[in-house]
Amino acid sequence: MRRTSLLFVVLALVTLLFAARVEAVWDGSYVNGRFGWSVTVPAEFGMDPAPDNDDGRRFYDRDGCSITVWGEHNVLEATLESAMEEEEGNFDSVASRKKGDEWFILSGDKGENTLCVKRYVGEGAIYTLQMEYPSELREHYDPLVAEVLQSFSPGGMQ
Repeated sequence: MRRTSLLFVVLALVTLLFAARVEAVWDGSYVNGRFGWSVTVPAEFGMDPAPDNDDGRRFYDRDGCSITVWGEHNVLEATLESAMEEEEGNFDSVASRKKGDEWFILSGDKGENTLCVKRYVGEGAIYTLQMEYPSELREHYDPLVAEVLQSFSPGGMQ
């Protein structure tokens, strides 16, 4: 009887500890452990599990917005210009182009969605943030796009 009670107490404590870890508060800030990039998304967004290689994450809301962020090694020696040209092929039409020394932003239409991509291109690594949402909700998401793009920071540019 005493052993059963002790076992019950231990199982209850383990269950409580596990539940406490699962219920951790998500504040919307994320730093990638492998590539070091960081981003802040709305805290109410869900987050998919990390892929096996831990190169990125996908965040989403219930209205159809997804934010996918990843890092990759620049093994094909892409330049800012070649990466921008390649990315333009993912759009039906590009409405806006911005470019800095190590980054570019493209936004436009892809099917019935609005697509916005910010990419940093370095000699050793490339960091990409892709945000896609229904075009009919553009007024709702435009302020969020600006905030998320501003928060996106690459890891080391090597």
